[in-house]
Amino acid sequence: MKKFWKKISSWSPEAKTGLVLSLAATTVLGGVLLFESFSDNGVSNDPNSHGPSVSVDVGNNPNSTDDPVVEQEETFVKPFTVNATASRYYFDMADDEETRLNAVVEVPGSTNKYMKSVGVDYTYTGGQFNVVASLSGLVKDIISDPTYGEMVYIEHANNITTVYSSLKDVKVKKGENIAQGSIIAMSGESLYTSELGNSLHFEVLKGNSHLNPEKVYSSLVSNI
Repeated sequence: MKKFWKKISSWSPEAKTGLVLSLAATTVLGGVLLFESFSDNGVSNDPNSHGPSVSVDVGNNPNSTDDPVVEQEETFVKPFTVNATASRYYFDMADDEETRLNAVVEVPGSTNKYMKSVGVDYTYTGGQFNVVASLSGLVKDIISDPTYGEMVYIEHANNITTVYSSLKDVKVKKGENIAQGSIIAMSGESLYTSELGNSLHFEVLKGNSHLNPEKVYSSLVSNI
């Protein structure tokens, strides 16, 4: 390299100028080619850009580390938000004798005729209370029954149905989709709960089979 520069120093001014112009042209041409190469490979020519402009389809990228949005499964909640208590129980052979005796109900309008309770009757010391949906679902039916009073049937996932009876001031409509915790009605009275006064009669079914409501609270829908 030293010999090269020593040789150049003996050139005429015109020759040196020609060499400088040739080197400058080569540098410019190389920069243009390098720029085009970057552009062809997806590198942005934006002076404010800090890297290549890349379009990524997260949904179709098998190597993506982004987690998909997953809807959280609901857990079964009580059909009220106050501190209501069970005054009559669901008849469950797995319970103790005292609880089972409290789950035998006199048939409304009869004398000395009894039936096993298929739900739980809740009362509240504060009187009337809001009745809420234990799960999100579809209001399947609303009826007025001579024994159970105003009734609301709601269908849920996993073939579960909840039945709310002895109601007052029903706030939902048949065919309406409601969210978990939505107010369905107020607690009320019926012939079935005449001995209890203001109350809620609550039933849970899986298909056509009744379940003990007290034993499904806090359970995931898929586990019921």
